[in-house]
Amino acid sequence: MPNDYNEIYDKLVQSDKDAVGLLAYGIYKREKRNHIIQHKKENNNIPPTDAEMREFKTFALASLERYKKEGKGVFLECVGAAVKEELERSQEYKEAFKSIATTANSKINDINGSIKKDIEDIIKERTFSGWATLGLNVAGTFLFSIILIILYVILLTSQRDIKQFVDSVVPHQIESVAPSDSVTYTEETVNK
Repeated sequence: MPNDYNEIYDKLVQSDKDAVGLLAYGIYKREKRNHIIQHKKENNNIPPTDAEMREFKTFALASLERYKKEGKGVFLECVGAAVKEELERSQEYKEAFKSIATTANSKINDINGSIKKDIEDIIKERTFSGWATLGLNVAGTFLFSIILIILYVILLTSQRDIKQFVDSVVPHQIESVAPSDSVTYTEETVNK
């Protein structure tokens, strides 16, 4: 087989990023390989001649559209499988996220319930029941009454003491200030 330049690659592949063209060229190469293997089987392991390979090349050039269609089919299968796999993975992510969100929501509700219960317990500890409040009100009123009675008694005794003090001091003060020839005040005169 001569080392002629094979133009089939250029007819199938438009650029290095042409995935469909590269797949079509791979399909051509697979058929070429299968042709050589089949020829060897049928001819006692003798490879095809250059003329037989040129004949295959002519057949291949006539089949370019078929290679492109097969390449496109393989490409679409691969892309479809990748998209399907990604969608399944996306669905798994959605389900996992949903599960995480449900668990988080449940935990938040548990925490809220716990906080609410703690607040209720604190309020119960810090407040008195109706009977306790009534008892404190009665005790406070009783204590206030006792204090008023004590103040009243103190005021009564202190008024008597004040009156006695004034009665004892005032006549002596008047005697010390009054001239001797004037009228002498006695306790009787002051009380009249």
